[in-house]
Amino acid sequence: PRWRASTKIPANIPFMGTALRRLLSPVMTAMKTSQKAAGMFEIGASWAGAYLLRRGIFMPWELHKLLPKDLIEIGNIPAKTIVHGAQNVGPIRMAGIVSSCRVDDVGSSMDKAFEQASIEFRKAALPIDHGMISVYTKFRMNEGIFEYISGFIISENSTIPASSRLKTWTLPACSAFRVEQIGPYRHLGNGWSVANQICRYKKMKQQRTGTFEIYRNVPGAVPEHELKTDIYLPLRK
Repeated sequence: PRWRASTKIPANIPFMGTALRRLLSPVMTAMKTSQKAAGMFEIGASWAGAYLLRRGIFMPWELHKLLPKDLIEIGNIPAKTIVHGAQNVGPIRMAGIVSSCRVDDVGSSMDKAFEQASIEFRKAALPIDHGMISVYTKFRMNEGIFEYISGFIISENSTIPASSRLKTWTLPACSAFRVEQIGPYRHLGNGWSVANQICRYKKMKQQRTGTFEIYRNVPGAVPEHELKTDIYLPLRK
C-alpha cells in the first residue's frame, strides 16, 4: 500500500513512469542494483505492479537480455538442431572476404562480406553456384570478436587474380563433427553450442584449421524457418 501511495502521482502523468524507468535503468545497471527500483514509478501504483516488484526476479524490460526475442514475442524458438556426428568431409577449397566483428554484429557483418565477395567473384568471372560458406578462423575471447572468411566454395583449379580482395582457405579430406541447424540464422548459436558441447563431452580433439558453416539454401529462396545450415568442426585423427 505504501508503494502505491508514493507512486500514484507520477503514475497518473502520461509516460512519466516509463520515462523515469528508462532514465534510471542504466543507472541501476551501473550501480549493480536491482531494476525494480527503476520501475517503481511505472508499475508500482497498481496492485499487480506492486506484487511484481515485490515478488518478481526479473522485470519485463530485462527479458530481452535473458531470453531469445522469438521466445518472448511468439512463445517458441522456430529452429531445430540435428546432430549427425563425425563424418568424412572434403577436400574443400573456398574464397571469400576476410572480416571480423563482435558476436552481436555477426549477421550484418557477414551480409556485407558476402556482398563484397559476390562482387569480387563477378570481377574474376568465377561461379558462385558451388555453395556459400563461412569459415571462423579465430575467436578473440577477451574482446568477444570473431575473425572469419565469408564467400563461396571453388574448384581446385580455380585461379584467383592477384589484384582480387579474395582470400582462399583449404581443408584437406578429414573427419568433421557435423550439426545441422534448421531455422533463422539468428539461432545458429544454438547449433554451435550443441556441437562444441558434444565434442568436449566425447573428448573429440578439434583441428586448428578453422570451423565452418555451409549454407544449403538462402534467404528469399525459402521461408526463414526452412533455412538449412551445416555446422562443421574439423577433427584431429
